Amino acid sequence: MLGILAVACSSGSTTDTADALVDVQWMSAEPLSSGRESHTATLLPDGRVLIAGGLGELAGRIRLAELYDPAADTWTETHAMADPRGMHTATLLGSGHVLVTGGGSMTRAVSSVELFDPESNRWRLLPPMSDDRALHTATLLLDGRVLITGGWDSESTTGSAELFQPNTNQFVDAERMSVPRGLHTATLLADGRVLVVGGLALTTGEGIDAHQELLDSAEIYDPETDRWTSVGDLSRARSAHTAVLLPNGSVVVIGGHAADGTDLTSIERFDPASGEWSDAGQLLEPRSFHTSTPLPDGKILVSGGSRGQGSPEIFDPATGASRFSSTTSTARSQHSATVLADGRLMLIGGKNGDGDLLMQTETLLLPR
Repeated sequence: MLGILAVACSSGSTTDTADALVDVQWMSAEPLSSGRESHTATLLPDGRVLIAGGLGELAGRIRLAELYDPAADTWTETHAMADPRGMHTATLLGSGHVLVTGGGSMTRAVSSVELFDPESNRWRLLPPMSDDRALHTATLLLDGRVLITGGWDSESTTGSAELFQPNTNQFVDAERMSVPRGLHTATLLADGRVLVVGGLALTTGEGIDAHQELLDSAEIYDPETDRWTSVGDLSRARSAHTAVLLPNGSVVVIGGHAADGTDLTSIERFDPASGEWSDAGQLLEPRSFHTSTPLPDGKILVSGGSRGQGSPEIFDPATGASRFSSTTSTARSQHSATVLADGRLMLIGGKNGDGDLLMQTETLLLPR
């Protein structure tokens, strides 16, 4: 049982991004064929968007995949995955294929892996990972490999990590993290290392009570040495947060779920050069299970959250200030946010403040 679930304006423009996004309205787009949350959305090289899996009614796992054509504003059901899954990862590889790993439901995680070919619109089963995983991370490294970290294995969170090698379609074990964690973030740094932050340490299993602990720790993986190094702790433990790499190479960690059961407004910044954390600002509303989309001018659009927020915010890392932007037509959490090739931001699925699954999608034209 998984009780923790009750992811363009140029710098030279004369128009402030926050001002522009107050005036621009969200537009409804063609809905999905069915409501889903905890799915993945991947922008393909040809401009289409692949939606894979997710959780549906009664938190059931979904096999169905759909493709969105932005030019026609249409969804097309494509071949279903071999295994139903939600809370998984999807990574666009250098070949243009999409690697989907793990996932599962609220009661079971899986180790299975599938590869989507955009030319044939078909899935292919690959050899599985070494561990079952849901609520884990997958990070595309500079050399084309994919780093898989942590997650929930149906009984507890794990500290294990493994590397997907695209030349062989095989996984090899990587050094374990110092702390088991799921619902964390993993961010590729400018120098090719990976920063893993926060998350949840969870223990369940037959005959024992569930125990969970929010984490304030962070560590960095070096692909060249296959070594993890612990770095400074956050000021607040958190899970279900977001992390964004800034143009200056630092990383901001935004919101998340706190140890006392509330959601956070706090934002913290990590400096890879010093290895230190600092206060970066505050959201206007507490948020977890939200999305954070970097904009070309360095600001960040934060949308949704588990409290049913329908008012996105524009956070400016340079000043630490946040401003509300135009309100979405539907409040949502555990949705996806994808910047389309034409410059629109698209929000897909999720669930609303009442916990109802959403089919609705909407787009916002980002200022250039």
